[in-house]
Amino acid sequence: AKDGDINLSLLLNAVRKAELSRSEVQILIDLLLNKQHEAPAVVDQWSEGKADPVQKLKKQLAEKEKALVEEQEALQGVQAKLREVRAEQVAEKMQLQQRSRGLEEALQAKHLELQAANSRMHSQTQQLQQMQAQINEESIAMRKLHEENNALQLQR
Repeated sequence: AKDGDINLSLLLNAVRKAELSRSEVQILIDLLLNKQHEAPAVVDQWSEGKADPVQKLKKQLAEKEKALVEEQEALQGVQAKLREVRAEQVAEKMQLQQRSRGLEEALQAKHLELQAANSRMHSQTQQLQQMQAQINEESIAMRKLHEENNALQLQR
């Protein structure tokens, strides 16, 4: 309590026990009404008072229901955002899977091309070796013919 503040129960007891004239009561009422206009935030509590707990409970219930509705709306907003994020995630996952399949197929195609090229190279290498062997045989045969030709010319 601030300096000069009086405990409410002391004030109420003092007013109850005081022997006031009508004009003094009117002054007190005027003072309280002026006080009420100065502090509108306190008016709700003062006007409700302790006399009507049902109204207080109804007001609290209404406030709780309003807060609940606000929380439910916020929850719905969050759930909608979560669904949106999940849908985006699923779409991205599908896109990545498609891209991955495409890359795997391209890799498989390149692998098959490489195998075909290796097979062609092996076949051409074998052909080249066969041709080289044939050239060597023909070269040996030509050398023999050349030597025989030289030998025949020497005999003449």
